[in-house]
Amino acid sequence: MNSLKVILIAVSVVSICMAQVVDLRGTVTDRNGSPVSGAKVSLSKAGLSAYTDAVGAFRITDASGSAGRPIAGEGKTGFSAAIRDGTLRMVLAAPAEVGIDLVSLTGKLLWRVSMPMGAGVNVVPLTSLTPGLGFCVIRYQGAREVFKVQCSGNGISIMLSGQAMKAVSKRAKISAIRDLLFVTKVGLLDYCSVISSVDTSGVVIVLLPNEGTIKDADGHEYQTVKIGNQVWTASNLRATRYIDNTPIPQDQNDGTWADATTPKFCFNTNAKDTNTQKIFGALYNFYVVDPSNPKKVAPAGWRVASEADWNELQNFLVANGYNWDSTTTGNKAAKSLAQKAYWSSSTLAGAIGNDLLLNNKSGFSAVPSGYRHRNGMLDGTGILCLWWTSTKKDGASAVSREIGWGSASLQTANTSWLPVGIAVRLVKN
Repeated sequence: MNSLKVILIAVSVVSICMAQVVDLRGTVTDRNGSPVSGAKVSLSKAGLSAYTDAVGAFRITDASGSAGRPIAGEGKTGFSAAIRDGTLRMVLAAPAEVGIDLVSLTGKLLWRVSMPMGAGVNVVPLTSLTPGLGFCVIRYQGAREVFKVQCSGNGISIMLSGQAMKAVSKRAKISAIRDLLFVTKVGLLDYCSVISSVDTSGVVIVLLPNEGTIKDADGHEYQTVKIGNQVWTASNLRATRYIDNTPIPQDQNDGTWADATTPKFCFNTNAKDTNTQKIFGALYNFYVVDPSNPKKVAPAGWRVASEADWNELQNFLVANGYNWDSTTTGNKAAKSLAQKAYWSSSTLAGAIGNDLLLNNKSGFSAVPSGYRHRNGMLDGTGILCLWWTSTKKDGASAVSREIGWGSASLQTANTSWLPVGIAVRLVKN
């Protein structure tokens, strides 16, 4: 009887429980404000996605709490249902009386309730239940669905539900998330941003033009972006081979990396998964990109960006209002270069980490890939991105460029630490 009272009372606070339901709506346009149809919009951690319609609108919803997977009964019985985090979520096609039974593995009816539910989302917390395995039976307009469930002191979680749905209890919570929102469309630059709300109708996403793609010797594909009169790769190089297919020596060991005087590369935080490698790219010591090295990493028609290339980029950004405060003097354009995700937060006005959604106006899409110190130690992930230029100084040092989470400027450094491992960007000849 206590369980029955909890359920009946909880129905009246649906609006509170619905905070866990994903309902993300918005529009996707190009830089001119025209709608982009057929773009894929995805929430990475939640595993949800949708496509934009003819007017660029999209809606990602997980009203059933099933993280977007097919749900037993959906499309056949007029309702969808799932149990997660101690809550039953029902989505009805029309108002109806719904019955809910909890039955033990031996077939004993533990409790039963019947209640009116409206069309759309209905949320019912299932709490104060005796621990153990059992079945939850849902009755709706003559249809019936059976879920195998696990009850515990923390509520009830689904184990199995029909043939189409996997265990929701194994999926991460979607409420109060810090998820990544991705948007992709052929011919346009990939979009990525942090999103913390799962219930909003005001998302406006602007996709920038993609100047085509290039491939390195490994076959890795890179999007490119036009900034001023230059065309840059829109992500860090991750080639493991020179363009003639000769392997670049890979070294993930701190001790043997230290103070090396021959070409080497490693992956950010020694990452082995290809997705992380794609996001952050590889870290190279200067000997890989040294102009005196007869082997090259850039495909035909491209080159490792020089100091002059970076200066041209910086001058264009400043002169054309890409500074964070829209001024056309000073060096305050780091935010326009930095991706809308992956960076640590900062309270400094104009810094990369201060309101990530204002980043990446240029489409350069820089990520905080960190560096490998001359002693082999990996550091700086989440807070710094450094790039080698192909420009040497005095034969013993080289020029690098840098942006950081707590800064507004694109900085320059001359370093004699040629064994340091940092990122590389390519620019079109």
